[in-house]
Amino acid sequence: MPVALLLIVFFFFLSFVWTISAFFFALNKKTKTSKDVKIFSKSISLFKAILLEYFSFLSIILLYPVEVFNITEKKKTHSKGIPVLLIHGYLHNSGALFPVKIRLLMDKTPNIFSISMKPTFASIKELALSVKKKVEEIILLTGCERINIVTHSMGGLVAMYYIKELGGHSRVSRCITMACPHRGTDFAKIALGKNGKEMRPGSELLCGLEEKGKELNRLVISIWSDIDNMIFPQENALLDGAENIKIENLGHVAFLFSPRVYKIIKENLI
Repeated sequence: MPVALLLIVFFFFLSFVWTISAFFFALNKKTKTSKDVKIFSKSISLFKAILLEYFSFLSIILLYPVEVFNITEKKKTHSKGIPVLLIHGYLHNSGALFPVKIRLLMDKTPNIFSISMKPTFASIKELALSVKKKVEEIILLTGCERINIVTHSMGGLVAMYYIKELGGHSRVSRCITMACPHRGTDFAKIALGKNGKEMRPGSELLCGLEEKGKELNRLVISIWSDIDNMIFPQENALLDGAENIKIENLGHVAFLFSPRVYKIIKENLI
């Protein structure tokens, strides 16, 4: 068997093991912190969720090169409609939200933008500064005074820092977060980089975001899942003062491909 084929098989196997392990570690934590101990009895729904998460995980990896083409942003002009900025999560780039972008384009949503935040392991403050720069470019390009933001995972924390610490509240009409660890995640205890450490529960950054500008949380819609395999406890995706919408039986990466989640996004874009 060729070495390349062996590597591909190993990659698929490793991805599946990772997905399974993350799910059951998260669910094990859930049974210890929640009264909902019946979750393991929902075997069919759980099995479907694991498979969906696995294929979503593989798809996101394959979508990584999409940012190179970024064809939807090359000929933007002033037009009606509040712009939408898509912000990716930890270890991803703009390709991660390509499934959401495609759906928005099919629904003829005007002025869709995305950003690939770099460096990968920079602090959330540094990443938020790049978002601020991108927003100002969008404002100049479209002539609109405000934008909508749609985020996944850590991207939600970047958006919240921009809104609360960098004056973004004057530029943002609505911020929709998917699977965002607003109060941190235990998974971040093994995450690399400054941003990884900042996602740990009780970090200085998270405490600062929680204490400052609580009234600005009204701009946020937080979509979260009861079996998120990257945020545990799962309730850490809830944000006080925001509209929190629960999605059942959905893994962390699968948010990006979910018709249920997209429906909520589309309905809440101002």
